[in-house]
Amino acid sequence: MGQGTAVRAEVRGFDAASLKLIAIMAMLADHTGALFFPDFLGFQVVGRITLPIMAFFIAEGYLHTRSFIKYALRLAVTGLISIVPYGLVFNDWYGSGNIMLTLLLGLLAIRVYENTANHILRYSLISILCGISLLGDWSVTGVVMILAFYAARKQQKVYNGWILALIGFMFVFGVAIIWAVPDSLAIMGMHDSTMNRYLYPFAVGGAAIIAVPLLSRYNGERGRGMQTFFYLFYPLHLLALYLLKLALKLYT
Repeated sequence: MGQGTAVRAEVRGFDAASLKLIAIMAMLADHTGALFFPDFLGFQVVGRITLPIMAFFIAEGYLHTRSFIKYALRLAVTGLISIVPYGLVFNDWYGSGNIMLTLLLGLLAIRVYENTANHILRYSLISILCGISLLGDWSVTGVVMILAFYAARKQQKVYNGWILALIGFMFVFGVAIIWAVPDSLAIMGMHDSTMNRYLYPFAVGGAAIIAVPLLSRYNGERGRGMQTFFYLFYPLHLLALYLLKLALKLYT
């Protein structure tokens, strides 16, 4: 009986499929809020847990994938398919803006980190990938977070200190964007109010701390096979939001 209890204890918590489902539901809330309720930060606060979970599973995926090339191609194809829906929803055609670019660059950064012996070349290439990530969602923050999670997962541990440090970086990043980039709130579809100017950085960084207890309860199990669903969800939910936006314009 004691052995059976130990086995059951090992599988408590969240499997990969459950955590990914939480992440994409948070993303849906975030995008819905940004599109239809830009001055209500509650949706965006919920959405902040998406990046840490996605970044964690890019690192996890690298450690367990049977084919790095196929893994990278899945991210690249999903990102390319998502360019048009993302552009339609957020009117952002400059660099596609979608998160798949950032996730792909984070995956490539892990590859460079693992397979480049020369330190100068290694960090030069990673810096180039970080520069390219400025075209994607979460940009450098996403790439650095993926690398940090990879370093932690190689030792089979989730280092909450890493997560907290990166969330602090996300907070600083949020402050820098709001105060240094002209019309940054307008670019994100938010009104430039005093409340938004002060509260948005907290939504950007501080709320992501919710991901810490979730990831700490990851049980290492893969969960139900929903891989195709997770890849299809990103472009399809963007397309659905655009159609809803279009319908509301036509009937209001």
